[in-house]
Amino acid sequence: MKTAQIIALALPAGLLWGSAAAACPASFPAFLSQFESDPAFQRQHTRFPLAASRIDNQSGDEPFEVKYTIQDAKRKEYQRVAWPTRARQQAAGLQRSIAREAGGGQAVTFSQPGTDYMFTFHFQKTRDCWTLVRFADHSL
Repeated sequence: MKTAQIIALALPAGLLWGSAAAACPASFPAFLSQFESDPAFQRQHTRFPLAASRIDNQSGDEPFEVKYTIQDAKRKEYQRVAWPTRARQQAAGLQRSIAREAGGGQAVTFSQPGTDYMFTFHFQKTRDCWTLVRFADHSL
């Protein structure tokens, strides 16, 4: 029991033992609904450093993937990978698809028909809830 108390004291506010599980919606669609509508919930359920990638199509003859990490939510790069609000999805005509990944993860991809605009958020189920673990911008 002392170990749990020490660990709980080391966790950020809002992630104390039991509270994350109680606050996590039961299904992935319900989790996504909350993730989409609550920026604080998004930050709480994002693993930092966050693995990210983008396509560089300006540095050579062939586009290539550039991998990087985002250290925390205060970084400028985090704004680039922010979940699109419902208003932004509608205004940009974004289509959303959800696919299961090997190992039990879920990938949520947004694309804009007729363009090369496409990006994916990768989630993994942790002990207590879903967590955003990787972002990939596939746009050219």
